[in-house]
Amino acid sequence: GQLSLEKIIVDLLADPSFQSIFPNVDFRATIGRIINRFDINLTTSYNYAKRRRVHGQLLSVFREYLPEEYKEILPKE
Repeated sequence: GQLSLEKIIVDLLADPSFQSIFPNVDFRATIGRIINRFDINLTTSYNYAKRRRVHGQLLSVFREYLPEEYKEILPKE
């Protein structure tokens, strides 16, 4: 498959090996910085997160770090 920021942020949440390799990294904050600095397709990220079964975690990060004007378009899950 193709590598994209949308997939990378989901993989940071879904793959426990990242936490073991980088135990002192706050991945939620890292993802928050990524989604605020780069043009991320939220729908693509969410759909990928659903396939990886971490969509609830991703929504939580989105709700915490996205600007208010984007939060209203998030799913209500």
